[in-house]
Amino acid sequence: MINKQQQQICGFSLVEVVVAMLVVAIAILGLVKMQIFLEQKSEYARMGLAALQIAENDMQYVQSLAFASISGATGSISRSDGTYDWVRTYKAVMSGSAKQTQVTVTWSDRQGEKQSLALSTMRSKFN
Repeated sequence: MINKQQQQICGFSLVEVVVAMLVVAIAILGLVKMQIFLEQKSEYARMGLAALQIAENDMQYVQSLAFASISGATGSISRSDGTYDWVRTYKAVMSGSAKQTQVTVTWSDRQGEKQSLALSTMRSKFN
């Protein structure tokens, strides 16, 4: 026969089980929140890299143009992860002997917020 003292030592009480389940549930919610955060940052990095590639390609194109042919332009590129709109602007500097060119690429993230990236360079008519 089991005496009363041995019965109190065996098993877990209902309060202990509920507290343990609460701690595990909070830990799981924290992991889910962290996973969502990491997915968002990963998507932003991936889309930012695509935007950087688009801007760099346009900058290389501008470098291949004759100095007098450098002008503004716009365009849109659709990729599997979204649509990227780009705008090339320029302005004459140093009394017209150089042009500052800027390419700005914009896209919408998963929340629908506009994100953008800009590259700029200066080009002299002497090179």
